[in-house]
Amino acid sequence: MAGQVPVLVVRETDGVFHVLTDRCSRSSRSLSQGEIADGCVTCRWHGSVFRLSDGWNVGGAATAPDRASPPGPTATATPRRDCPTPAEHPACGE
Repeated sequence: MAGQVPVLVVRETDGVFHVLTDRCSRSSRSLSQGEIADGCVTCRWHGSVFRLSDGWNVGGAATAPDRASPPGPTATATPRRDCPTPAEHPACGE
């Protein structure tokens, strides 16, 4: 949960995280029960496919993208242990 919003967090093998709301825009059902493959999550209920990098609907019954959380065109982040110094990557604050 991010506050009151359920989220789906996926960590790829290269350490990149993707965060989407955990709700299919077609049915409002949980995406976390779906299949993750080829950079996308597929809703198990209606087969809608959402790109992990930005939540865009790339197939299936949904007609709107999933919303990335936090709001923005992309919801990717690098793990803090891989961050350079704060001067090089101020978003970490470490």
